Amino acid sequence: MLEAILIYAAVDAGFSETQEINAESISHSYIVYLVKQGMRLSELEQIIGYLDPTTLSKYSRYSPEKRGLPLSEINLIHPSLAK
Repeated sequence: MLEAILIYAAVDAGFSETQEINAESISHSYIVYLVKQGMRLSELEQIIGYLDPTTLSKYSRYSPEKRGLPLSEINLIHPSLAK
């Protein structure tokens, strides 16, 4: 049901690649958003739930030079939702 809702929303928004907009891609986008802010990877699971260690380590490539920030210094609301 969620997949259908996402496809309908993508079509209504006028996106051409609606099959690429799914729960997995949205989750990935949000995780990258958090990591790019410098969030500690060890605290990521507090927000998004369990990630296996291999997947978690792959997100380290998105970490900025200033990394290891505590959760309290991370903006949890994605900019696209802040409007």
